[in-house]
Amino acid sequence: DPSNFVEFTNAKAQIFATQNKYEEASTSYETSLSTDPNSEKALEGLAVVYIVQAQDLKAKSGETRDRNLQKELDNKANDFYKKALPLLEKYRDSLEARKADSFDIKQAYVKLRNVYYNLSMNDEYEKANKVVEGN
Repeated sequence: DPSNFVEFTNAKAQIFATQNKYEEASTSYETSLSTDPNSEKALEGLAVVYIVQAQDLKAKSGETRDRNLQKELDNKANDFYKKALPLLEKYRDSLEARKADSFDIKQAYVKLRNVYYNLSMNDEYEKANKVVEGN
């Protein structure tokens, strides 16, 4: 049953992610998405794995005084945010289409707001912020 396979693979990915094994987590989530491209858990999970890696790189960038290394780390972080963006937007769209719980939708917007901010997507950031802030 494909749905059981996707659930199993997502669970495995979550375990890898909690162990900071991002490559393994990404591979597991990608396997889930190849079986079910609309798996909300995999869409959100893979996006979060990318965001965590981006945040780690941003932190390392802030700790170094080497300008070239900072630029390299910031560029890598931005690449992760760019990879997370379409996954989160698809996840949000899926939640809204099925009229999911408002808390879940709001949490998707919190993650999107973070990505929009880090990619300097100001209009999108403001729209997401309005949803998060309830305006």
